[in-house]
Amino acid sequence: MFGHEVGHASAGKGIDTLVICPGSAGSDVSWAKDMLAERMRVVELNPPGWGGTPPLSHKIDQRDLAVVLAAAVESLGIDRYHLHGASMGGVTALWLAAQFPERVRSLSLEGGMNFVRPENLVSLENAKALADMVARNDPEGSGYPRAAPHPRKPWSDDEYIRGQMRKRIPMMRRITNLHEGELERRVRGLGLPILVLLGDHDELLRPNHLDRWHEVCPAASTMLVEGGAHDLQNTEPEKLTQALLALHAAAGPVR
Repeated sequence: MFGHEVGHASAGKGIDTLVICPGSAGSDVSWAKDMLAERMRVVELNPPGWGGTPPLSHKIDQRDLAVVLAAAVESLGIDRYHLHGASMGGVTALWLAAQFPERVRSLSLEGGMNFVRPENLVSLENAKALADMVARNDPEGSGYPRAAPHPRKPWSDDEYIRGQMRKRIPMMRRITNLHEGELERRVRGLGLPILVLLGDHDELLRPNHLDRWHEVCPAASTMLVEGGAHDLQNTEPEKLTQALLALHAAAGPVR
């Protein structure tokens, strides 16, 4: 799309379609996606430069990346869909919804890195360490702290995380978000159901990030997921699935 390669994975079937913009490591395993695919068609995109797609040769802003992803979804023959963004993918998903609201039936954000202020971060030092690794193009992520593997995702050991960092760092050097002020203005006028979810054990964001969302978009619903980490799809998949299905039902039937 527009000279970019967009990968995707699809599972399930049904009238409803959920399109997922993944976090910064790109497409990944997920208990919640398997659960959702039992009820609907689930399509996860792998944006250019993310995950296993070819590295980006130039910088691209999240606003423009969203246009590329919208075209990719359209090429799959999907006209209207529910949209979900995880972590950094939450920024892209919000840009997509802001620019193509007529295509999006509902929007959900899982630990979305939208409108984050320093006081919303669990550790400002970790954020600075990540920014330094991006600046140095550290492919191993050697300066970034690692949490112990979660019982629901035992595969996420040190070597697994290093592999993810090798994907993330080059991509983060090429992705920008230079128009957050514009996005904040646009989201206030979005006339579609929005649900912002955050785990109460999120490694990156404090619960007060939901308060920030209430400032930006009072019409959005927020949910603090008890026991959830940043990756709600694996740490609290049942709660995430239930919340998304309720959101989709509230959006009404396909028209």
